[in-house]
Amino acid sequence: MACPNGFFSIFLVALMIVGVYCDDSATPISSTDEPLTIVANSSKSFSRSASWSLTVSPSGRAELVLLRSDSRKTKEFLVSQSQLQEIRKLLDEVNFLDIHSKEYGYQVLDGGCETIVVAVGDKVGSASIHHLGKLVKGDESHLLECARVLSVLSHVRSWIVEEEAIDMRPYYQKISEHAKSAIEKRKTP
Repeated sequence: MACPNGFFSIFLVALMIVGVYCDDSATPISSTDEPLTIVANSSKSFSRSASWSLTVSPSGRAELVLLRSDSRKTKEFLVSQSQLQEIRKLLDEVNFLDIHSKEYGYQVLDGGCETIVVAVGDKVGSASIHHLGKLVKGDESHLLECARVLSVLSHVRSWIVEEEAIDMRPYYQKISEHAKSAIEKRKTP
């Protein structure tokens, strides 16, 4: 799960702090009072946009760090309780904590990496997204699982209003549409 620009260490520390435990309980994330912590980042080599790292605490306090080769900017903001409830519902819908593969796509020289770590109480789920070009043409089940992660990443990215931050949502929307098309093809005989 190595990502450029040292972001991996941020996620490693986050995982060590909350602990990595998996349990098969079926309690929906949206109906639990377990604390929710989210750590996400996006980095891309040779990008005009700023790489970013976002940490959201259970109270909704968020810290955004925008990184460029020559500067670092930190901004704090609040994610509302309704936004936190929305992400909890989405995490339930996509069964984020049950995702099997933790890395999607292929690392390429000028590619980027987006990583998300979600902790709900003592349960942790994480995934990394790399270049997805070959994934679109590859294993359909892997693509569908990847689309679940992309929906969560896109939702979290929507909380960031800074235009200078890398925004992969248009690209991820195309991948999600391709995944939906694959689902529709499965349904038709």
